[in-house]
Amino acid sequence: MAVTLSTTLSVNKAAYEQLAYLALRPNLVFDRYATVRSHNLGPVKGTSVAFTINNDLAEATTPLTENVDITPASMSDSQVTVPLYMYGNAIQLTAVAEQTAFYELNPLAADEIGFNAGASIDTVAANVMTGGTQVAYSNGKTSRVSLTKTDILAGNDIRASRAALVRQHVKKWDNAFAGLIYPDVVYDIMGTTGGSGWLDPHVYGVNQSGIWDGTIGNFQNVNFQEVDRASLLFSDAAAGVSCTAQAVAGNTATLTMTAHGLKVGNTFTLAGGTATSGTGSTSQVGFNAQFIVLTVVDANTVTVDITGKTATCTAGTTTLTCKSVDVYATLVLGQQAVAKAFTTGGGYSDMPQIVDVPVTDKLKLVTGVGWKHFVGYGILRQAAIYRIESGATLGI
Repeated sequence: MAVTLSTTLSVNKAAYEQLAYLALRPNLVFDRYATVRSHNLGPVKGTSVAFTINNDLAEATTPLTENVDITPASMSDSQVTVPLYMYGNAIQLTAVAEQTAFYELNPLAADEIGFNAGASIDTVAANVMTGGTQVAYSNGKTSRVSLTKTDILAGNDIRASRAALVRQHVKKWDNAFAGLIYPDVVYDIMGTTGGSGWLDPHVYGVNQSGIWDGTIGNFQNVNFQEVDRASLLFSDAAAGVSCTAQAVAGNTATLTMTAHGLKVGNTFTLAGGTATSGTGSTSQVGFNAQFIVLTVVDANTVTVDITGKTATCTAGTTTLTCKSVDVYATLVLGQQAVAKAFTTGGGYSDMPQIVDVPVTDKLKLVTGVGWKHFVGYGILRQAAIYRIESGATLGI
């Protein structure tokens, strides 16, 4: 008897990896520096928490006179109020998705929610910490908008911040201050110091287990932790410089600007371009766009590709403003710089709480997972946190 075998196997269908890979994620570090935290607020009602700072008495340096009574000093205090806010997020899952997905959705959703909770609250803390009033600008500049790409962080900037904290009697962390620094700025500070005075963790760390993740070294008694968080980056914050469309040949334009500090491959944005009278000058509105540096002619001149940016641009004298300077914040801080307020009532605690999203439909087809937090951050001692703003060689 003959047997005929048939199959429905299709060789042109996609095969799916049965694991989902998580997105690249930044380190979470800012919350750990909130050393002053509220306690036992479960039964307490209110929308803010007041932290009391007891002021020191004036130093008694005058000798006492025998048989003459002293006048008692009066104690005084001050308060810093930190408001509480509610934060949260959730993911919705369905029974259909759980049954048809190529990988398990529940563990993936739990991981996404967990990281979202940490990243969100860490950003809340970071936004507070980068808003302190004690700030300096690299290379002698006096404002954020005056910084240029070449105003990079230098050793003297760190030494000045350390001196300011010491003068104001700020407490250190295990005999050193803490520094939070963006990767692009790390590139500059390690290069400008030439390794002089910079100590790697294995050199200065007696107890290696006590070195926090991301710590890259010690400079001038400041333990630096590399932080890959956008909270330390002020994008296009500086005013930039003016440039002129000097010449156009085909799809390439030559721009002149003063001390641009750009390198091949850097991107930057031009804005505010208008047509001006000049030999061969036509409408230059197309120059209001983002560009990539093709070549660096000299310290004041670059060429860029204008393909698709303009259809009518020819050589002219149009002046534009280069809005290309990103500014970076480097934080140097001691203890009690930041206060964290939270409540322990209503299912809340000092950290975000993961919650199951309740099923509300009759057939139980929709489920989910979420997080919630009732928290607030505030700078407790302005003297204990110092911000240095600078450009960066690797920045734009």
